[in-house]
Amino acid sequence: EDERRREVKDERKRKYNVKWNDE
Repeated sequence: EDERRREVKDERKRKYNVKWNDE
């Protein structure tokens, strides 16, 4: 379960990074 949570957090971080980079 921990690994799955980490994967979800990583995907959220990547989405956030992309938004930040886009700006």
